[in-house]
Amino acid sequence: MSLIQCKECGHEMSTKAKNCPQCGAVAAYRWGIGRIIMAIIILFFVLAIFLPMITDKKNVIDINGADSMDAYIAATNFVRAKLANPHTAKFYAHIGSDIKKLSNDTCSVASYVDSKNDFGGEVRIYFTVKMKHLSNKKWKLLDLRMNRE
Repeated sequence: MSLIQCKECGHEMSTKAKNCPQCGAVAAYRWGIGRIIMAIIILFFVLAIFLPMITDKKNVIDINGADSMDAYIAATNFVRAKLANPHTAKFYAHIGSDIKKLSNDTCSVASYVDSKNDFGGEVRIYFTVKMKHLSNKKWKLLDLRMNRE
């Protein structure tokens, strides 16, 4: 047990004391070496778990100057145009999609969408879109396959 000085009156007091025995002032919270090491270890594990999720580049591919997010957005637009009720379409995270570069300017996107059919029932539709990147945000649809669950 070591001694520290009270911030208010300067009287010596134990590092374990919650209040100064002389003036009653609340002792300043002090981080011991054990708590500092524990905080660093916890921070390390948190970063090890979440940093790869934040900086995940495995789904980022370059398709003639466009990236995988551009390809996913173009694919959802092609699919939306073919749905019975496009305004009800719920596309899900691009990270869960299978995006493959087929050539320098061609790719395929496979994913799913939840949407209402002609009768108002909710259906899940799996789709695969093959497309070619022409320029900036322009894509050409080469093939579109849609299958209901």
